[in-house]
Amino acid sequence: MNRLKTALMPIIMIVVMAVSFTSCEEDDPRYSPLCGTWELLEDEYGVVPASQRDYFTFYSDGTGEYEGYDVYGHWNRWFITWSSYGDERLYVYFDDRDYTTWEFDWYIDRYGYLYLRDINNPNRRLVYVSYY
Repeated sequence: MNRLKTALMPIIMIVVMAVSFTSCEEDDPRYSPLCGTWELLEDEYGVVPASQRDYFTFYSDGTGEYEGYDVYGHWNRWFITWSSYGDERLYVYFDDRDYTTWEFDWYIDRYGYLYLRDINNPNRRLVYVSYY
């Protein structure tokens, strides 16, 4: 029994260290590089004209806004909540009666461009730039 304790002790220490050094900051919107307002530059068809660009605003409390044209061609603003898991998955939840959810793979390149790829439609690729 004493040998078993001696053999398991290093394994237990490794597990404890791994758990204590794991951070939740990457899942916490307060620390996300997504925070701010983003303007659409390109979609899967190419450069988007300035008059047709939409905007995401991600607040550090996990809320935000999406501004763009609705299906009727009217400019509109929707309130959203959002969450990001790691540096790869973004969920955008719309405050509408249909409980619309958008799910993206995302990354920000070294030039500061935000790339979104729609999980449900992999051909839909969007490029955003930080909007000041």
